[in-house]
Amino acid sequence: MQLYIVRMKRITYSKRAFAGLVALATPVFLIAVLLSACHKNPGGGGGTPNNSDVLYPATLSFYEGGNSGYPSVSTFKYDANHHLTYMGNRDRYWNISGNGVQNVIIGSIDTIIVNNTFGGDLYGAGGASLVSTFYINKNSYGSTSGPVNTYYFAGMGGAANTTGNYNGGTYTQFYTFDANGDVSFSKIVTNAVGSPNSSSYDPGGLDYDHITFKGYDSHPSPYSNIPGYKWAAWQWSYPWQMSLAHSKHNPTQIIEESLNTNTMKWSVYSQSDFTYTYNDQGYPSEIKVTTVYPSTGTPTKAFYQTYDFTYTK
Repeated sequence: MQLYIVRMKRITYSKRAFAGLVALATPVFLIAVLLSACHKNPGGGGGTPNNSDVLYPATLSFYEGGNSGYPSVSTFKYDANHHLTYMGNRDRYWNISGNGVQNVIIGSIDTIIVNNTFGGDLYGAGGASLVSTFYINKNSYGSTSGPVNTYYFAGMGGAANTTGNYNGGTYTQFYTFDANGDVSFSKIVTNAVGSPNSSSYDPGGLDYDHITFKGYDSHPSPYSNIPGYKWAAWQWSYPWQMSLAHSKHNPTQIIEESLNTNTMKWSVYSQSDFTYTYNDQGYPSEIKVTTVYPSTGTPTKAFYQTYDFTYTK
């Protein structure tokens, strides 16, 4: 199951280890699903579907490179009001309610349960103001649990022409939403010692990561009708997961730049380009992502990911 992956963002502090994402690493959801598609398009075209054509993801199949014969498949479940209540498979799944998300990860030895309690209605337009999270690790010898940590959100409802932020303890991530309510820019800034849950950075205020969303198509994103998804999918570390979780449309190109704190110079950390296949209702039935990391050396390697969606009404 590969519904999410762990990413530790690159930062070149010589004396300070980057601890920007919560304990237990960073759950971030990868996105996709299979449907008989009609046309391919790198962006543009289509439009917002009529109410009768509103769709919700039913299954998601993900694979990397040419590994199409062995996709990781997840399912989605909803209540009578189309509120997301479950996503995942038997090895890794999420149970979702009005203000809580429980993530269960079943390993060969340990089972990890991450309990998240949100302040605010996950299904409402305003969304969450904070999340308190802790984990339980179960195995044949018993169980252990981690401390409760609280992280804060502000303005993350995604209204058009607004800004928002997520306080992750040692850092704050700022978001800018464009006139369509899509994420257009994001930056990450270190927090000073004394900020909530922060003990690693002093004096804070270092801006070290920029993500620019260069454009969007005019089609609805797979999760555009599910306000609860972006809260179940926190944290949003990979740029395209962030975009699809928060935006109403699909990104065409995303560029991430990082600051080298030894030289204090900026460089492109990653560039992701997207190709879409849309179904009859205008939703992506397939998303292909090509990502290059220019800083990894010469020649620059490209990484390919495919997300196939099926939908339900």
